[in-house]
Amino acid sequence: MAGPPAAVPYDPRNHPPQLRATDAEREHVASLVRDALDDGRIQLDELDERLGAAYGAKTHGELSAVID
Repeated sequence: MAGPPAAVPYDPRNHPPQLRATDAEREHVASLVRDALDDGRIQLDELDERLGAAYGAKTHGELSAVID
């Protein structure tokens, strides 16, 4: 018998852009931004900019802009 389905990782692009985001969703996007820094995909100055945008985002659309 199969176990419960695996959880799908949060992606703000899969939600209506006008829908409000939760604190947990903002935290998830912030962790993606930190991972991008660790992987060398963004620079330190861009980290500050993107983290500020992630924590200041109110909607899924605003969070989408952080990771695009």
